[in-house]
This record gives sequence, structure tokens and C-alpha cells, in this order.
Amino acid sequence: MRKWLAWLGATISFLILLLVFSRVNLKEVVGNVRRLGWGHWLIGSMVYLTSFFPRGLRWKLMLPESRRLSTGWITKSVVIGYAANNLLPFRLGEVVRSYIVGHRFHLPKLTCLATIGAEKVLDGCCLLGMLAASLPFVTIQSNSTGNFNRMFLLAAALFGGAIISCFALAFWDRQLVPLAERRLPQPAARTIRAGINALTIFKQGKTFFAVVCLTILVWLLEAACFIYFLRQMGIEGAWSKGVFCLAIVNFSILVPSAPGYVGVFQAGTVAAFIAMGQDISTGLAFGVATHAAQFIPTTLIGVALASMMGLNWRQLYQLKNE
Repeated sequence: MRKWLAWLGATISFLILLLVFSRVNLKEVVGNVRRLGWGHWLIGSMVYLTSFFPRGLRWKLMLPESRRLSTGWITKSVVIGYAANNLLPFRLGEVVRSYIVGHRFHLPKLTCLATIGAEKVLDGCCLLGMLAASLPFVTIQSNSTGNFNRMFLLAAALFGGAIISCFALAFWDRQLVPLAERRLPQPAARTIRAGINALTIFKQGKTFFAVVCLTILVWLLEAACFIYFLRQMGIEGAWSKGVFCLAIVNFSILVPSAPGYVGVFQAGTVAAFIAMGQDISTGLAFGVATHAAQFIPTTLIGVALASMMGLNWRQLYQLKNE
């Protein structure tokens, strides 16, 4: 089953890339990427890498017994997890960083993994808010309005339902956990207990506020990378269009794909450019440059950190069986 899923992701990436490349002028794409230049590309990469500091601090606050945890260790684990997502199938990076932190600090690995799920819910809600904020300043083409509206409503329903569920589970934990332990098999009850324990942050007012602020900071920093590249490519209204592209790309990479979101990332930028009425060859060049600015430094740093920690990538890949 897992092999089929891996092949499915690779096939989806291949077909998307085939479709995207069939609709663009490759000479224009290469020319736009070259015009960006190494200097600007490195600056964009550095801007993106700064987002890992608030990511690490945010995850620390969401984990159990956060006061005794090392922010440095947590941040390194986040970077390694992102690198693992770039190299390993099945989006194993989330499992990898849960394993690292759970093993290092003797925390329940299921609870660590569940906090990452809560992270994703907060990320989705933040991106929806940023997307909505950008819309008054971005003109959506009439032939893209229907698809965009459907995507926005689907994302709003998905993440709106998820955030409501998180609050409900957090505040009704005393009723739900004993009920699960009485009615369900032990493995299922253990999973539910771990998941609900990961949501205690939702009823801790000050800490939850700090987590929300860090989530906004994470995505503002990532948006800065998108905005910077758009400005260097001569796109007018880069501030609002950068935020718009950020949201569309990150919703696009929810689609199963090959490791590193290859294909779906570029398709997201092209779709955003089509919706905005921009040249799609420039959109693909923007997608290639932005993806490389995230993929290459994150992977190199993550692999180096994993090596320093004595982690074996073959063993990390075997975590898919746990």
C-alpha cells in the first residue's frame, strides 16, 4: 500500500510538471530565473530560513512540558523534519521530528505528532486570513473566479471545521478521554488520548496567544521571501500578489506528490499567476526560484544537523512502519 502511495505521489508530480511545461516558453523561464541572479536568490533564501526560528519556538510552546525543552534542539528538529520531507516519501518529515524530540526529551511520540497536526490547522487558518486580506488588492481574472471561489470555500470549510474541532476536543477532554478508554480498543484510545493531550494549548490563553502570534510571524517571513522575488522579477503590486501566491502555493502542496512537493509547488505558482492574469512563463520561473530557495538550503542544513546528531537516514525512513 505504501509503495503504491509513493508511486501515486511521483506520478502526480510527473503529470503536473508535464502539463505545466507544455504551457510555457522554456527559454523565457530560464531567462527569468537567470535575471533574478544568485545574489537575490541567496537573500530570498536567508529570509526564508529565518522563519525556522519562530517555527521552533512555536512548536516548543505547543509540546508538553515545554519549559524544560531546549528551543535550540526543537528548532534543529524542525529543520531536520523539513529536510526529511524533501528527501523521503509519505511526508515522513513530521514523523521524523516527532521521533527526534520524543526520543531526546522522553515525550510521547504520538502526542508530539499530534501537536504538528495542530500546527497545520493554525497554519491553514493563518493562510486563509492572509489570502482574504490580499484579495482587495488582487484582481482575479473572470475565467479563474469559479475555480478560485471553490478552492477558497473548500479550504475555509476544511480549516474552519478543524479549528472548531480542536477547541471542542480541548475543552471537552475530561469527558472524551474516559469515554474513549471505555468504548474503544486500547490502541485507538491511546491515539485519541495523545491527540487530545496535544490540544491543551487551545485552552491556555496566554500561551495560545503567543502561538498565534508566532504563526503569523512565520508566514509573514515566508511571505517576505515571495514578495522579494516578485519585486526582483518586476511584478507590480508585489506585496499583495506575494501574499496571494504564498497562500495558493501552500494550499496546492496539500495534494499528494513526490518528496519535496516537486510539481505541485510549481503548479501552485502557475495557477496563481493565471488567476492574476500574469505571464505563466514568469510564474513558472518564480515557482522554480522560490522552491529552490526553500528546498536547497533547508535540505543541506537539515542533512548536516542530522549528521551531527548521529541520525541514520535509512533508520529514519523505517519510521514509516511505526
